[in-house]
Amino acid sequence: MNWTNEEKLSLMRVLGDIIHADGRVADNEMDYITQLSFKIGFTPEHVPEAMKRNVDICLGVLNNMSNEKKVALNIMMMEMIEADGDRDQNEVDIWYAVVKRLGIDKLYKR
Repeated sequence: MNWTNEEKLSLMRVLGDIIHADGRVADNEMDYITQLSFKIGFTPEHVPEAMKRNVDICLGVLNNMSNEKKVALNIMMMEMIEADGDRDQNEVDIWYAVVKRLGIDKLYKR
């Protein structure tokens, strides 16, 4: 799957918000985000740029993605929540807000 630069930055912003939602960053979360970064062609030096981005603008970028990419984003967010072995409610709340905002929940309904 090919991601545009804007999509990569926006995706990393959302995943960064999930990572930081519980107030700590676990080694497993860093491992997951590093592996994911390599998979989508995102370099570590872009992380500060991604985290400075306005989250509403990022959500707008993500909302304009294909349904296939939205499903992939959903999987990434769920895996990020589970990466540290602790499903924190703040992480789940961010995931849920993104899923609702992007209409991802409707992609799974028949």
